[in-house]
Amino acid sequence: KLGVLKAWNRSIVDPERATLVVVGRYDQERAQDWVERWWADWSPRGDAQPLPSPNPLPDAPERTVLVLDRPTTTQTQVTLRCQLPGLDAEQALAQDMAAYMFTSRTKYELRVKSGWTYGVHRSFVDLPGIGRLLTVNTSVQNSAAGQTLATMLGLMDEVGFDGVARQVLARQQVAWAQSYAQGQQSTRQVLDRILYPLERGMELDYVTDYEQRLAALQPQDLVGALEGCREHEVITMVGPAEEIAPQLDELGIAFEHYNWRVERDRLMQEHDPKRWEKAQKER
Repeated sequence: KLGVLKAWNRSIVDPERATLVVVGRYDQERAQDWVERWWADWSPRGDAQPLPSPNPLPDAPERTVLVLDRPTTTQTQVTLRCQLPGLDAEQALAQDMAAYMFTSRTKYELRVKSGWTYGVHRSFVDLPGIGRLLTVNTSVQNSAAGQTLATMLGLMDEVGFDGVARQVLARQQVAWAQSYAQGQQSTRQVLDRILYPLERGMELDYVTDYEQRLAALQPQDLVGALEGCREHEVITMVGPAEEIAPQLDELGIAFEHYNWRVERDRLMQEHDPKRWEKAQKER
């Protein structure tokens, strides 16, 4: 087994696929000498195996709202997830901006206007060669769970599909330009900037042309940037089901109860029967 692992590692870790990044305050000629001295012996062996093609994302599901009962909580956790198409520099920037504006508008509606939450958060999981997964989550008072979901679904249409005012986008472009410059002051920050596109299968012009690409972004570029989200969201609501369910019924939002305890027990029985038996004795 060890031999198989070593052979696999040698086939993957190969200079044919390596990128060396040097970041810091250094003399270019001396750095070149160091690189050649320490890395010259690491040369392609000619036996590197092609990387396997990534499996495509499955077809996006229809909108699904799952209510997971947690009766003792004072807040409901609302999480929206959806998958987006493949990644390139222009598309990624438009998606990032659209997701940012969606989150900002959601935070304004839920926190500033209504006082239901302390914050709304977003994140992306990038899958090079496949696409991206967007997650937006918040925790709100239980009595506002239904209205929170209705607000999020309505804003998804407004930001990602109905367009954004030019002056609103312009303010965000200025703020992003400032943040981008401030976010590359340390060696670690510069390294992260360089590695970001390389790790996602993009070219370095994602970094070198970022300002021009950001300045060229127009409201129409955001229309459809979140394509794949509308009507294809997977939303989980974790909180007291007896409070959440009537709100969703009143709003006409279809949902299903997800009994996570039953699913937990099923998986435990299947994958860890000894632990399952122990848990049964302790109950």
